[in-house]
Amino acid sequence: MSVQTTREALAKALKNYKYNVYSHPSEVMIAPAAVIVPGSPYVSIKGNNFYTVYFQVTLMVTNNNNQAALIQLERMIDELIDHAPAWISIGDFSQPTTLEIGSTEYLTTDLTIELQEV
Repeated sequence: MSVQTTREALAKALKNYKYNVYSHPSEVMIAPAAVIVPGSPYVSIKGNNFYTVYFQVTLMVTNNNNQAALIQLERMIDELIDHAPAWISIGDFSQPTTLEIGSTEYLTTDLTIELQEV
């Protein structure tokens, strides 16, 4: 499997939820959404034909009302934890922060997802 195929498989797995999934940042992103970008390190070589790929996933909701946005973000976290496929290794979620894109403010949290490939 290639790194690109791995990223696309992760995006497809996350699309089972009730929010938009973007396999890369887009100029227009409709929240609630999960945005997948390369992690750091991006690819870690573990041996002959064996490597680990890391992605940062940003969960984002529109921040029109602080309490409602936090509740919606927490629901997204719960869904991801409860329903992630076994082949996805989920890291820690960052403290929620605000992010402004254009004229819209979002409440976001970042997490690292680790995928091992052979």
